[in-house]
Amino acid sequence: MSDVTVVVLTKNEEKNIAAVVQNAKKVAAEVLIVDSGSTDKTVQLAEENGARVVYRAWDNDFSAQRNFALKHVKTEWVLYLDADERMNDELCCAIEKAMATKAQKQYSIMRKIHAFGFTYKHGIFKPDEVLRLFPVN
Repeated sequence: MSDVTVVVLTKNEEKNIAAVVQNAKKVAAEVLIVDSGSTDKTVQLAEENGARVVYRAWDNDFSAQRNFALKHVKTEWVLYLDADERMNDELCCAIEKAMATKAQKQYSIMRKIHAFGFTYKHGIFKPDEVLRLFPVN
């Protein structure tokens, strides 16, 4: 198992939470949910699927939520996922390989949008790179 914590920020994500936690477990030593006060079953489902949940009220500061999460990470690496994102096998292998190098750098992930039975390749939903994996120092 990798030495990475997958962090997911949530509020009312009961339709996505079980799937993202299960998907994150493909690479994660721990799945950490930072919940912003869900009123649905997000927290319950996250815990039932093996995630650790911490709470921080949403104050319209996305960076503050992520920085709060870092205070709770106990592994050498952190990977941020959104509740509606899923990693395919190719990405899981790339993550494992990147961490095995022990390089102290950030890694970006090519995000592809799949919606309404279609994979977007152009326009505002074209694939884009997002920084998501990095060592915690």
